[in-house]
Amino acid sequence: MLRQPEMESPPDGDLGMLVRLAVPSILATVSGTVMSFVDFAYVSQLGSAAQAAVGNAAVLVWAFFGLSLGVVSTVSTFSANPSARVGRGKGPPTCGRRCG
Repeated sequence: MLRQPEMESPPDGDLGMLVRLAVPSILATVSGTVMSFVDFAYVSQLGSAAQAAVGNAAVLVWAFFGLSLGVVSTVSTFSANPSARVGRGKGPPTCGRRCG
């Protein structure tokens, strides 16, 4: 019977490094949200139609950037996976090298 290896707890410095790496992303997300609220506050003096336009635009911008980030994450995951690479001078796995 195979034994499962025991999970080791990460060193103390890993959490600090993770937080330092995450802070710029967190600040960018928060600043985008704050910018949407400020835009809405400035446009609120122009009437309800302008408020509706700013609200819809904020949602569309957020959706565009969210979908773009998802596509970039997916593409980078597949491009970083060595088994997903096509070409590179290698033949099919059953052949080993070029057949013929």
